Amino acid sequence: MDPGTAAASLRWRCQTHPQMPGVGAYDVDIASAELPCGASWIGNVLLELGVGLWHPWGADSVGEWRPLGGDRFRYERADEGWTRLLPGLRHGREFRFRAGPVPRLGHHWPCQYPPLPVLLVVRDPRDALYSAWRRERARGAVAGDFAHFVASPFRDWPLSWAGCYTLHTRAWLQQIATHGGRTLRFEDFKQAPLAAAAEVAAMLAIDVDGVQLQTAVAASTHTQVRAAEDRLLARGVAPVALLAGGQREEWRGHFDAAMHAALPSWLWETFAPLGYVPEHPGAATPPPDPALPERLLRAHAPT
Repeated sequence: MDPGTAAASLRWRCQTHPQMPGVGAYDVDIASAELPCGASWIGNVLLELGVGLWHPWGADSVGEWRPLGGDRFRYERADEGWTRLLPGLRHGREFRFRAGPVPRLGHHWPCQYPPLPVLLVVRDPRDALYSAWRRERARGAVAGDFAHFVASPFRDWPLSWAGCYTLHTRAWLQQIATHGGRTLRFEDFKQAPLAAAAEVAAMLAIDVDGVQLQTAVAASTHTQVRAAEDRLLARGVAPVALLAGGQREEWRGHFDAAMHAALPSWLWETFAPLGYVPEHPGAATPPPDPALPERLLRAHAPT
């Protein structure tokens, strides 16, 4: 996850414990695959509700927080590089954080840490992959058309972009089935953000009233994120614009037959039960393969 800063290099850390003054252990995982799925939205809503986000996406943020005593902290990062993901992280802003929950927000896999309840953020694979392709092209990291991108290796992994998104999602769904949690669909919180925020607050036992929820949601809109990116671009902090429209079902205005055909049939076995079904005449949901999760996990899960 790129915080959009040219002024400071990121340091990464193993997220076994926040290791912040007065902060308890992580007690919930907020996970998403390393594709544009909108997890930063719920992250910023929680931040605005007084929930601490320590080391987002595995980035070491110890040096960005000044403890002020008790539950009070001041955020100090002059370039404000994270604001195009988490617009609430403004330099000099003071927070009073709740004792809980303590979420671990990231792209990690369920096998990396002891299991916790899970909030898995998912998005239509057509939009997630299309947005990732457009973002990687903007960064100059990939060349070629969408079909080539979908089948090309994810980063330096022996696994395609489509395969990584599918396997990551499948692995977390298994974790939810075993240890509890729920999914949060991009399309649902785009259509009804206040209702989605209220459901997450209830899941995490956050005592909050309607006004607080409305304020948190208003501070986390795509408009706020876009304005933050524009400021970073104007100041030279962000070298290139990465944000797209943040729209539901954006693929409908961009996909052609070749792009539909580029999505492998096995992808739909994972995403169709989440409400994402192929609509192109040449696509079809394959019959269930009960052995697929175990087979994929044995073959590809990080060790």
